[in-house]
Amino acid sequence: MTGFLIPISYIFLGDIVNKNNLDGVSLSEVMNVLYVFVGNLLVATTFAFFERWCLNGYAENLTRHLREKYIYALLHHDVDYIESEKPGALGQTVAEESSRIINGLGPSIGQFVRAIATFLCGLLIGFTHSWELTLLTLIAAPLVTLAGFRFASAMGKWIETLMRDHKEADSIAEESIRNYKTVTALGAEASMEKKYRKGFPQELYDAGCVTDLISSVDVCFSNATLSDNCMAICDRVSSCWYQSGNGQCLVGGDLLIVLCGVMNSFLGLGPAFSAIQAIKKTCASATSFVKVIEHEDAMKSGSTTPSSSKGDVVYKNVDFKYASRDTQVLKQLNFTIRENEMIGIVGESGSGKSTILKLLMRLYAPTAGTITWDGVDVTTLSTAWIRDQISYVAQEPVLFSGTIRENLLYGREGCTEEEMVEAAKLVEADAFIRSFPKGYDTFVGELGSSLSGGQKQRIAIARALIRNPRILVLDEATSALDSQSEKIVQNAMETIRRKNEAKGKGLSIVIVAHRLSSIRSCDRIVVVEEGKIVEEGDHESLLAKGGIYAGLYKSQETLEKEEEEGAEGTEKKEEKEADAEAKKKEERNEKEKEKEAETADSKNKNKKKDENEKAEKPKKYNLFSLYNYFGRTKCILWIAFIGVLCTAMYPAGYAIVVALMHAIPFRLDVSTIWREGIFFSTMMVVVTVIYASGDLLWWDLSSVVKENMIVTVRSKSFVKLLSQSVAYYDEKEHSPAAVTSELSIDVRKLRDFMDEVGSFFESFIIAILCLIITFSGLGSWELSCISLLACPLLFTAEYCQNKLVANVTEKIDSNLTAKSGEITDSLLNIHTIHSYNLQDRVYESMIHDLERTNRLCTSRSLRSAIANILAILCPMTYMVITFTAGTILISYNVIEFQQMMIVYNTVFLMATYIGITMGKIPNMALAQEAARRVFSLIESSGEKDALRALPGKAKDGAIAFDHVSFAYPTRPDAPILSDVSFSIPKGSSVAFVGPSGCGKSTIISLIQRMYKPEKCQLGLVSFAAGRGEPRAVHVQRHDSREFGDGIGS
Repeated sequence: MTGFLIPISYIFLGDIVNKNNLDGVSLSEVMNVLYVFVGNLLVATTFAFFERWCLNGYAENLTRHLREKYIYALLHHDVDYIESEKPGALGQTVAEESSRIINGLGPSIGQFVRAIATFLCGLLIGFTHSWELTLLTLIAAPLVTLAGFRFASAMGKWIETLMRDHKEADSIAEESIRNYKTVTALGAEASMEKKYRKGFPQELYDAGCVTDLISSVDVCFSNATLSDNCMAICDRVSSCWYQSGNGQCLVGGDLLIVLCGVMNSFLGLGPAFSAIQAIKKTCASATSFVKVIEHEDAMKSGSTTPSSSKGDVVYKNVDFKYASRDTQVLKQLNFTIRENEMIGIVGESGSGKSTILKLLMRLYAPTAGTITWDGVDVTTLSTAWIRDQISYVAQEPVLFSGTIRENLLYGREGCTEEEMVEAAKLVEADAFIRSFPKGYDTFVGELGSSLSGGQKQRIAIARALIRNPRILVLDEATSALDSQSEKIVQNAMETIRRKNEAKGKGLSIVIVAHRLSSIRSCDRIVVVEEGKIVEEGDHESLLAKGGIYAGLYKSQETLEKEEEEGAEGTEKKEEKEADAEAKKKEERNEKEKEKEAETADSKNKNKKKDENEKAEKPKKYNLFSLYNYFGRTKCILWIAFIGVLCTAMYPAGYAIVVALMHAIPFRLDVSTIWREGIFFSTMMVVVTVIYASGDLLWWDLSSVVKENMIVTVRSKSFVKLLSQSVAYYDEKEHSPAAVTSELSIDVRKLRDFMDEVGSFFESFIIAILCLIITFSGLGSWELSCISLLACPLLFTAEYCQNKLVANVTEKIDSNLTAKSGEITDSLLNIHTIHSYNLQDRVYESMIHDLERTNRLCTSRSLRSAIANILAILCPMTYMVITFTAGTILISYNVIEFQQMMIVYNTVFLMATYIGITMGKIPNMALAQEAARRVFSLIESSGEKDALRALPGKAKDGAIAFDHVSFAYPTRPDAPILSDVSFSIPKGSSVAFVGPSGCGKSTIISLIQRMYKPEKCQLGLVSFAAGRGEPRAVHVQRHDSREFGDGIGS
């Protein structure tokens, strides 16, 4: 209805023009027309409100439904499917595609339907008033249609290319930062930076080509406007030839009705094409959701849930291979797990040990053979029921971002505090947990990064014990524990087995281990080789066979004996050195006392210095700082601003020429019509050429500058992120998912600002030129003052459209971005989620967190509807006020009709441009904040930057710790190292041993310069490691990580 009612207003506009050009202007007649005009306007705005409110509400609800279904599907799909995709890309889909779906289903559908309605109504009005003029006007209409089509197509392709390139770059950034420790240990920062930059080179070329297309579209629109006005002249003359139905020539107002009705109906087709492009993008975005939602998993869950279970599992002739590779992992495997039995599985890496356990938990389905549970084929049993019977602990224990308490309670829903603490005590985790300042409420970091490997394994085992399973599966779960801690865990398992036996419930335990001492006590041990079981029996019987197991055991036993002999030799040596060390210690203590006295003053000075530094205001960064990143393209930018000067002249010139041309049809002399028509048409051509040239100059050159700057800023930001210390990422607000999303979003905001920087400058020039024109002899200072007083209506229309919607959209995007990071974390932990049947719990938690976002979406629908009303109501109200005041002044012979039109057009265009610019102020504020974050990051002095600036000389490999103390920044009250001193001579081999959490891995991290010790003199490669190059040390970390480019990468 809005599309039909807006063109009808042109009829009233034509009537107002006619009445204002009569010899005696009747104020009452003009006011009557204005009353009807206002009534039509109010009806149109009412329909516009409900149009946007209903469509946006529908779009928001449908998107929310898709989003929830998508998250549910991701968490419930097979592990095999999730591993075949990129977790980061799957997670980012929630944030990136949601807004595109809403835009296409909401405003775009409304825009398309309104454009079609306006087109039909405009043609109807044109043919009703003069079918001859309508046909002549249609000659120029295809140019406008073509322009709209080219614009929509070019922009659509460019946005797709841009999003694809940046999505790939974001994926690389997310992967690099998530595996930051591995990147640092390998010294792979330079290679990751090179890989990151590969996503951008094509973008510069695309930007130049596409902006040329955009500029050509602007030229088409300008030429269409020129055709409009030229046709007005021809139509006026032609109308006198063809004669209207009553035998008289059509007057100017009738011509205006036809021209406005027909031409604006075709102008509306341009946005219609844009709407079609948006709808196409919506279909593509919705496909990303629907493809995941409707994916059919290869492994189906049965429906049978037995009332009791013994836990007898039989593998019969089982074959299996992973979908990602062709190698057969299991070959005709036959294997049995009996009730209340402890089984050990050994074999070389890649022999299929872990695969056997994953098939047990129905994470994968065998390609051949059968697996039965208590004699029932597992394919007929409920997968959820099977997993409820099993507790699984992997070699790389997975902890979720959250507190220790939250991670433990994932073991079993409804677990009490007493049960949780008891499980922690069984594996002696309670003591180290309570040593933390926040105890069980300590934040573990992303994937448990703030805990040691042994601490993570203990928490994971405690979580498994809380589950009270039928089968406990430990896949190298004690590899990070020392022998004493491992025995504690084994005793805990025995305790639980006895408790279960007392209750009449058995517990089967399956252990995969490389350290054979940990499975000596197993009831049965199986040896796996190339996917087959080649040996089976208890420890003694396998040794007696003298086969593979015996060989592995003897080789490990020999190594252990050598270590013991080496330890005995070092004990004697240490006894001899004990006295000398005691003397040295006394001397050191005396020296320390002297040093403390000497450094007391310096400490006070340093303290004052630190206080002064804190008191100093941080360096301020603003959007002008972007200029420093333009590089060699700075001169190109200044040339581009010449184009802005040219485009800024267009609104003022257009307003004058169009206003004067509106008066031409009221001339009674045909020769005067042709003479003035040709003159003003020529002027329009000049204005159009100036505008087209300036537009082409600005968009083409500024695009090169912008894209070069974006690539520079993104690359520098990425490099700086890789130069941060590990402590930076241990903080909750700096999780890899959050940092990656922030990098992408902040740079996008800077891009949006660069897209609009020309319009800010352009609006300023337009305002000056338009004010000069309105208060000059061409306009009228009286009407100009009234029109300027009505300008806030136009400012409100444009400003509020952005203000009402932009702020809430920013909050929604921010929330969805954070949720995308959580989804990515969950997908990386998909094995644990499925093993513990956490799909529904994680899903409900995510949906609960999204409730606030959903409320914001509902609010956005209402805000968007109000903004839609203002977009129609405010400009029309301005027109009523200006035309009313102008009519009064014309009736008193103060001004002429063409002066009224000049003031109306000039002030209207000026206010519209300024209003659009004001509407972008919130986005500018967001860009300002983004610039502050980005430039603070780029110009910050990262620890590794300072290290690389030092000369790497005398790298002989000597390491010395001298009174080193350290506590993790996230737990400053829980010291890990306290006054540690030792040295590692050049070329020597040193092993660090000790209980879990004692600081072994922390020492390695300090040597790698992943953390900075609080107080020390730490020597590395013959100069202070506090100033040492991190890449000077290469370490194979226990928790190895791989990248998604294949083994060769």
